[in-house]
Amino acid sequence: MVVHYSMVHSDGDGEEKGELMVERKHTGNLWTTTLKTTAGAFGGKPIIPAAINNMEVKLESDRKTKFHAKYVNPTKNRDIHIDVDRVPGKSAHVVITNGARKHDLTFKVGDLNFNN
Repeated sequence: MVVHYSMVHSDGDGEEKGELMVERKHTGNLWTTTLKTTAGAFGGKPIIPAAINNMEVKLESDRKTKFHAKYVNPTKNRDIHIDVDRVPGKSAHVVITNGARKHDLTFKVGDLNFNN
């Protein structure tokens, strides 16, 4: 679904234009949801906040072993990626990238014995 918007400002600042795209699809065993906003250049004070203009959020998952998320927003200086790969009942590998910072985490299930 794509929504194109156009708003003429009554104060004479001009016309504010942009787009919101929402997509949900299932390809193979991967579900993908994308939300993307774009806005044209505007000289006045916009009605749509700059914090949500020109951003992208993308989520992908097979709902069992993989999860990938991306959040990119140049206005807020955000470029975050999260990648999770897991082996059910055994381990999970999580990589979080936030711009130049990267966090690499591995979780493993040990032998749990609550009787001792």
